[in-house]
Amino acid sequence: MEIEKLVERITAEVLKYIYGNGNKDLIIEQKRILILDQEGALIKKQIADNTKISMEQMDDLTQFSLNNRLDQYEWVVVPALTIKELTHISLGIRDGMVCELISDGILTGKKIFVLAEGLEYRKYEATSSSKYYSMLKTYEEKLVDYGIQIVNSFELYGCFQEKPCSKFQDKASIYKERRKVIIESHLEQLYLSGHNEIQIDKRAIITPLAVDFIKAKGMRIVRQRE
Repeated sequence: MEIEKLVERITAEVLKYIYGNGNKDLIIEQKRILILDQEGALIKKQIADNTKISMEQMDDLTQFSLNNRLDQYEWVVVPALTIKELTHISLGIRDGMVCELISDGILTGKKIFVLAEGLEYRKYEATSSSKYYSMLKTYEEKLVDYGIQIVNSFELYGCFQEKPCSKFQDKASIYKERRKVIIESHLEQLYLSGHNEIQIDKRAIITPLAVDFIKAKGMRIVRQRE
């Protein structure tokens, strides 16, 4: 117990020194990230490679279970969200560790980021009943209403660098799409690969959700002439 008190006093003195010297960069560097994944090594490396955040400032669920304190984290990153988890979180059902932590994060004002490419339901856009898919889409929209940000990896890196969570690509990359039906998940894959101008057949059909994605991301669609 005495050791814990000593650690707290030392921590308090260090923070006092940091604030007293106005070293804002050092303060920012102390912010921590909780990654809601049992094996977060890959995303940790990606974040460390693209930001000024070190690997030591990030914990995954395995490391969190040892500390069990959400208040020590500034950001919460959700690499993947199953249909069940999406549904339960949107309805306020605290079922399972991921759902509980996201719920606690919402209640305590944490900055929560869900990777768009990790939303399981989106891969069923081409095969699912349109009404069922739309229902799941409304669940995603509820998460946004709760303050959760749905971002891709490039946008996520910008968020950690105190920048607006917007497009991170600097220059357009043109891609020729040969599919006759353009759906949201296909466009998302292209967008995440750095393509923001897509050339399509003049008779190609663009689904309504794909149209929404194009508008949201500012992509440019060019219909090719025969």
